Formats: sequence, structure tokens, C-alpha cells
Amino acid sequence: MFLQVEPGHANVDDLITLVLNRYGHHPCVIGFGVDVEWYREVDNPGWGIPVNDSTALHWEQLVKQHNSSYRLFLKHWDRNWMPSTYRGDLIFVDDSQGFPDLNAAVNEFTTYWADYFFPNPVFFQIGYAIDKPWWETLENPAQDFGTAIVEHIAPGQECGVFWVDFTLRDVLPTSSTQVRIGNSTLLVVLTSFVLLITGLIFIQYFR
Repeated sequence: MFLQVEPGHANVDDLITLVLNRYGHHPCVIGFGVDVEWYREVDNPGWGIPVNDSTALHWEQLVKQHNSSYRLFLKHWDRNWMPSTYRGDLIFVDDSQGFPDLNAAVNEFTTYWADYFFPNPVFFQIGYAIDKPWWETLENPAQDFGTAIVEHIAPGQECGVFWVDFTLRDVLPTSSTQVRIGNSTLLVVLTSFVLLITGLIFIQYFR
């Protein structure tokens, strides 16, 4: 599990320390993430402030002070908001949306993003409502969309796919049943998801 923040004007150093001190003891935690769109967003509404090399290095070092195996991910749709040269042990996450079709999405995620950050791991946040007119036509949207991306990732590059929670029930519907226990009725909700993390479905492909 990655613990992600949308920092706004909060001090990211403090957030890393607070979050990992509070939750880092859980064995499922494997890293920390910063949604750069919300990094000092008031200074550049809708985009946030780019993360430079020295800042990325500093954040990564701080994360690894808590656990040397932890990874730091940085998320944005514009690669120019990522550190220009520093790569370290970083994971780069693309959350682009508004594609005309599946081919355009795959091209964006692979050619524009994954190839640029090779060999570092890359993640992709998909399933936005604006793209629903075409992804809902897929036989199995979550699987087919994710697989189409992964099949175009270069050998040796780790990758992962997140499905946003906003449309989660459209692709992984829930069902419910009532169970009588004495005089009480328990509503049991059955959901066919893998793992819910910070408002995202994380379907992880590591090769």
C-alpha cells in the first residue's frame, strides 16, 4: 500500500513524517506518494508546482529514512512537472484523462510517459468519467484497458494501473444480500475489487 497525500500548502516533509510515523508500522505499507497537481496548488491553480530534482531527492531520502525499502511516487499528467533529471528509486504516475479512444490513451501512457522515464517504474491512473464513452464499450473495461497499456510497456520496466474510485462501481459492481442473525438483519455487501488504496483501485502488474 502506498500512502498518498494531496499536500496543498502543507509542508511535505511534515506530511511524510506524520503519515509514516502513524501508519508505517503496518506491513502492507510499501511507500509514499505525492499528487503533484495539489503541491502548492494555490500558487498555480489546477496544476500545482513542478517538483525539481533537489526536492524529489530530499523527499525520497526522507521516505527511506523510515524504511530503506519504501518507494516514493510522484503523480501528474505532464512529465514536465516531474524532476527533470533525478530518477533515483522513484515511481512516476500519469493520471491523464480526456482521450478520444483507447489507442490514444495507450500511446500517451506508453510513448509519452513510460518510455520517457524508462527504466523507472511507472503507474497509470485510469477510468475517468470523461473517458467513459469509449471505455464502457470494452468487454471488460478495467482488465482490457489495463492490459492494453501493459502490453506496450518495454520489457524490464515495472508498471501498475489504478482505476479511479469515481467510476469504480461502473466496472466492478457491488451486490448485496441480507443475512438474519437472531433478531437483526445484517446487510452483506460483496464487491469484486482487488484492493482499495487512497481512493483508487490498484491493480498491480510487475514483470
